Amino acid sequence: MFLKEKVDSDGNVVRIKARLVAGGNHQYLNLYPNRSAPTAGTDSVMILSVLAASQSLCAGNADFPGAFLNAEVPDGLPDVHVHLDRFITGVLVGPDEKYQPYV
Repeated sequence: MFLKEKVDSDGNVVRIKARLVAGGNHQYLNLYPNRSAPTAGTDSVMILSVLAASQSLCAGNADFPGAFLNAEVPDGLPDVHVHLDRFITGVLVGPDEKYQPYV
């Protein structure tokens, strides 16, 4: 757990903000061979941007805020001591699986 003091403009502590992370550096990397999320390559984005600009097309993007929070964690993982109903930051369980509900 990370704690951070939030202060106002006068330097007075207004509140203490806490953040809980999974500690991905303590997880066994060989248990999760696929640890990358499906993202567009930089070259692909640049090519599409050039094509859109050359044809005077409008382009946009979309984000799924909290996508890790809305995906189910697969059952049957080895050495699971706590069952998570949703993904949290730092868990190495296949990040690409968080996108399955949206595909």
